[in-house]
Amino acid sequence: MNTLQIYFSQYLPAPLYQIEKPFILGVIKEAKKQGLAVHVAGQAGPFGSPEGITERKIEIYTRRVLEWAELCEECGVEYFSPIAEADLLLDRDRAIAWHAEILPEIRRVFSGKVLAHWSCYSPDDVETQEERQGDWELVDAYCYRVEASADFDGVMLDYQSPTPLMMKYWFDPLKMKEESDPWRPNSLETIAIATFEAAAEMGIPIYVGEFYVETGEAPFGLNTGRAIFSKEEQAEYVGKFLDIFMPHYDGVIYCSWFSFLNGIEDTPAEQVMKEKFGALR
Repeated sequence: MNTLQIYFSQYLPAPLYQIEKPFILGVIKEAKKQGLAVHVAGQAGPFGSPEGITERKIEIYTRRVLEWAELCEECGVEYFSPIAEADLLLDRDRAIAWHAEILPEIRRVFSGKVLAHWSCYSPDDVETQEERQGDWELVDAYCYRVEASADFDGVMLDYQSPTPLMMKYWFDPLKMKEESDPWRPNSLETIAIATFEAAAEMGIPIYVGEFYVETGEAPFGLNTGRAIFSKEEQAEYVGKFLDIFMPHYDGVIYCSWFSFLNGIEDTPAEQVMKEKFGALR
């Protein structure tokens, strides 16, 4: 591990923000003491659905982003993203326009690298699925976000926790689709190569911004309906994921969230990571 990723909240009530701010600054300070690079990004959540987004809320969050950009500059943070999931909260065109508007403002107060960070599973992807009558072509959706990041210093794409169908098909593009399966996604290798080539054409690095495998139930029903994998399955998936992405991408952020939910410390997956990165070097 050489980089710590930290999220700040978009739109918190003032009392909670007074708790969040000193906590995050303390984490950044400790990471720097340990010699880690730091990536700080805005986190999606309190806005709700795209229909509930108002220009007033966007204006409030824009001020929050610029405040954090200044704090990150003071703390020597290396990487900054204005928001992790703008395409999930805003419609695609508004998300891209907002990135273009705020980027010059961030660069006035922050001298590190500014990365565009996309969720990559949004209503736009669903519309693509419907238009193609169930053949969900993710390559175009992912590459569009890479191309929209041309003015940034790099781009991050999130890859959600896998479902059983993803485990079944993403690593075996030649496997025949069964009639009982509702959709057949592209293989991960197809997506990895296409997005890498799109980034390389623009001359910007590309990273996996968020990847994880859930091995426990989250509190408060946060991950209801998601697949829960064993520690052994987690290690298998992590190994296959790295084999596909690391020959092409510049780095992978493994997201722990709740350590008991999808963390890798002292697990078979941690050993796989150590072995893979040693081999990849």
